[in-house]
Amino acid sequence: MSDGTSTIDPALELSSEHAALAFVTRCFSSTEDLYLRPGVALTPATRLREDLGIDSIGRVSLFYTLLDTLGVSEDDVPGGDQSAAALESVGDLIVFARTVVAAERAR
Repeated sequence: MSDGTSTIDPALELSSEHAALAFVTRCFSSTEDLYLRPGVALTPATRLREDLGIDSIGRVSLFYTLLDTLGVSEDDVPGGDQSAAALESVGDLIVFARTVVAAERAR
């Protein structure tokens, strides 16, 4: 977190597509605000609004769920919660999570 100590789980692995999609699925299942539409398979190309029906408020909720799951705060992310606006697909979530994890591990 902001005090210079990383709370990222050392066992968290996001390098493979399978592991990254499992992480995103876990983020969805850990919030009551969002749910996966039946029949929609998560792939990096899955669009948050068009395919999953997630609006801008839902993207912000997903952003905070992702940060909570990673164990970091918005203060640890360049752009803070404004970064949520750039999340348009599952692939964007994966890239964002990988970026946050890499930055935290580099501290």
